[in-house]
Amino acid sequence: MSIISQSKKKILFQLLNEPKHGYKIAKSTNLPMGSIYDHLSELLKAGFIECEEKDGKKIYKLTKKGEILLKALE
Repeated sequence: MSIISQSKKKILFQLLNEPKHGYKIAKSTNLPMGSIYDHLSELLKAGFIECEEKDGKKIYKLTKKGEILLKALE
C-alpha cells in the first residue's frame, strides 16, 4: 500500500526544484489537466504544497512538509 498516489508523487517531484503553475505541471507529468487540479487541491489541503497568485496564474510550491514527504518516499 502506498502512502501517496503515483500521480501526486509526480506532481510533488515536479515542484522539488522550482515553483510551477498547473499547466506546466500537467505538461511535464503527462497527466490530464482535470486531474492535475484535483490532485493540487488535495495536496494543498494536506499541507504538502502552497499556492500564490502571480500575474494571474496560481503558482504552486512545496512546503517543508512536502519536502519531508519526498525525502521519505525516496
